[in-house]
Amino acid sequence: MGASFISQVDEKGFAINQVVMCMSIIGCLTISIMSIKNGNIKKIDWVCLSLGLACTVIYVITKDAWLTTGFAIVADFIVAIPTISNAWNDPAAERSIAWKYGAAGYIITVVACKGHDSIYIAYPLFLL
Repeated sequence: MGASFISQVDEKGFAINQVVMCMSIIGCLTISIMSIKNGNIKKIDWVCLSLGLACTVIYVITKDAWLTTGFAIVADFIVAIPTISNAWNDPAAERSIAWKYGAAGYIITVVACKGHDSIYIAYPLFLL
């Protein structure tokens, strides 16, 4: 998500509709820092880190925001499979209010993308 954000800002500039993405990045970083601090690192966390680094390398080499954003979407989908599977198989275990807040935030972001370059909508639309 961070590499996608940086590539978009670098190529197209910052747009107000990226605020929700920034908040998601801050949330992810906070969770990561707390996991490291508390020693809760799992194999999937290393996969996520590796995919994020790959995304960064893709952008550094190609300077292509669309390729970077596309890879970020595919990478996020891959690492989300266990969560999606768990939510499908045991919806009662996924009752967090965060799902509703996240959906609301991304609905607002997608609406705010109207009139902006389509690259700004790709990632929030995927997350929605």
